[in-house]
Amino acid sequence: MVVVAARLQVKRLQLVEETYQSDRAKLQEIRQLAAKKNREIAMVQRKIDEIPSRTELQQYQRQFVELYEQVSSKFTETRKYYNSYNTLNDTRQFLQKEVRFTLPLLLLRCRRHRLVQHVVCGRVCAVRVCAVGVGVDFAVDR
Repeated sequence: MVVVAARLQVKRLQLVEETYQSDRAKLQEIRQLAAKKNREIAMVQRKIDEIPSRTELQQYQRQFVELYEQVSSKFTETRKYYNSYNTLNDTRQFLQKEVRFTLPLLLLRCRRHRLVQHVVCGRVCAVRVCAVGVGVDFAVDR
């Protein structure tokens, strides 16, 4: 009887051990499935977080409007400087032409009165007109 009781106890222990091992394997499998689902959930949450909220979209819109205004202002300022430069450059060219046309006339007139000293250096023509103790210098780029 003792032997039979011992054998029953051993069988019972084996049955408990088998049940424990099978339950442990099921638990491990369920944990793996739960971990896989958690990873999928985390991936979906990251994708959802990538989509900007309404307030973020409004903030982006305000920043784009501010950036557009800054670029527009800078463009207007740059255009103003270009126009100013072009106007001044045109004025300079017209004045150079006027001096180029009037200088020979002035030289002719002054040569008649013997009041001219004429010096030519490279591209610059400098004329010194002396009349009644007053000196006037003209320089022209050719």
